[in-house]
Amino acid sequence: MKPTHLKLILVWSLLIAFAGLLPSQEKPDAGQSPDKIVPKDNKLDIEYDKSRDRTNIQLRDDYALEIKPGSLASLKFNIYYHCSGQDAGCRPYTVLFSFVAGSSKWVFEKSNRELILLLDNQRVSLGQMDWDGSTSQDSSNANMIEQMTVYVPTSTFERVLRAKTVEGQIGSTTFKVDPSDLVGMRELFKFPPEPPDQKQQGTMKPH
Repeated sequence: MKPTHLKLILVWSLLIAFAGLLPSQEKPDAGQSPDKIVPKDNKLDIEYDKSRDRTNIQLRDDYALEIKPGSLASLKFNIYYHCSGQDAGCRPYTVLFSFVAGSSKWVFEKSNRELILLLDNQRVSLGQMDWDGSTSQDSSNANMIEQMTVYVPTSTFERVLRAKTVEGQIGSTTFKVDPSDLVGMRELFKFPPEPPDQKQQGTMKPH
C-alpha cells in the first residue's frame, strides 16, 4: 500500500472517531405537536382545547366560592371564560357567572331569577339567569341541585373585584360574599386594560 493511501486511511479513521464523540442531534418528530403547555394555577383550571383552539379558564371546583346562602342549604359561585388560542391572559368580552344552589326542594325553577348585586351598597342588576336542575342521591337536605348562569361584561366583573363589600339577591334569596374571598379573587383575576378596538373573546358554558 502506498504511503499516500495509508495517510488518507488514518485521516478518515480519525474523523470518524471524532464524529462519534459529538452529541447527536435528533430530527424533530413529524407527529409532535408544537402546542406549548398551558401552565396551571393551583386555584384555577386553565386548559387548552385544541379542537376549538381556545384556552378555558375557571376556578377549580374545590375553590368555587361557598357564599353565605341565606335560606338555602348551600350556594357556590364560579366564574368561566375563555381566550382564543393558547393565551390565558386575554381580556374576554364577557365572563359567565355560575351559581349552584342546593336545597331540599326546587327554589328557582319557576321563580324570578334576576341577579342583583350590591357593590359597596350600589345596586347593579345583571338580568335574569338561565336555569338547569338535577337531583342528587345525597342523604343530606341538599339533594335538589339548581344551576343558574348569566353572562356579565368583564368591566362589570372588575367592579365586583374592586368592591369592598358584595351582597346579592337571586329572586327572593339573599347572600353575602366573604371579604376574604374578594381578596383572593382580585389576585386570581387580573385582565389587561380594555383597548378601544377590542375584539370580542367568547365565554364558555360550564362543563
